[in-house]
Amino acid sequence: MSFKVLITDYVWPTTEPEETVLKAEADAEVIVAPDGSEHIAFLANTEVNQFGFTSKYAARIASNSGSGWSVEDVAEGNSTGWFTDLAIDSSGNKIISYTDRFGIYDELKVARDESGSWVEESVQLNGTFGSVAFLNDVAHVAYY
Repeated sequence: MSFKVLITDYVWPTTEPEETVLKAEADAEVIVAPDGSEHIAFLANTEVNQFGFTSKYAARIASNSGSGWSVEDVAEGNSTGWFTDLAIDSSGNKIISYTDRFGIYDELKVARDESGSWVEESVQLNGTFGSVAFLNDVAHVAYY
């Protein structure tokens, strides 16, 4: 995945962005927080088996507050992190929704950043394609 920021007057940078190291598999969501920091939620492949196939995935968030990118895994598993969505409230609190695909079931989950650790919650078994948003600093999740 590449991520570029518009400089001015609709001019995009021409250099290759360093952000390609994020190695997103799919499903990227870009959010600018109230403080101006940039955040990207995405599906990442985190482990490849001896045959070259991805054997672990993660819901991952990359953040940049102006001094470079930091990357953290929210949740990791055999098929975790599909269809990510991210929201940030007025105080900078983050919530991410993602689908955990296992067996014949999909499970929609959300995770909240609480003092540097992610707390996961199940929203709906067989729920997928979640969208999260804050309304008056209260988290809402829509899905099907």
